[in-house]
Amino acid sequence: EVDLSETFNSLICVNSADDVLTDLDIGDTHDFTMYICPDSVDFTQNPAVSQLGGARSWYSNEFGSYPFVGMHMIGHNLFLFESLESGLTTGDPSCVMGRGFDREDRTFGKMCFNAAKTFNTGWYSDYHRMVNPVKGYRVVDLVDINAVRNGEIR
Repeated sequence: EVDLSETFNSLICVNSADDVLTDLDIGDTHDFTMYICPDSVDFTQNPAVSQLGGARSWYSNEFGSYPFVGMHMIGHNLFLFESLESGLTTGDPSCVMGRGFDREDRTFGKMCFNAAKTFNTGWYSDYHRMVNPVKGYRVVDLVDINAVRNGEIR
């Protein structure tokens, strides 16, 4: 067991947690690993950090149980970037990757990855269609994500 209570540097917490986890036999039953670090760890005013395109995220103790923060960090693990406009600190208010964290805002549980992020993950690639406007026009129906869930498209 490693005591991280006096750890002030997030990199030390990360490396120590990795060392402990490496020694444990946790198998391969998971896709992502979430580390909760003590309050003393300095995340430079961020609630958490994660590997872009990786499988690990590190959270300050206070924010480890916030669903918005968890989804945002998993978004980075999925190689998603913030949905921000240049020079702004917040962006698409409907996307978990585009809005700044506000612990008083209760709408965070109703957020998801926006259409562009969902497209980039390839989750619904069976339904993707690429249209080249140079080769003429084509009439297509745009559908929302519920159409897939409800079996309304094939």
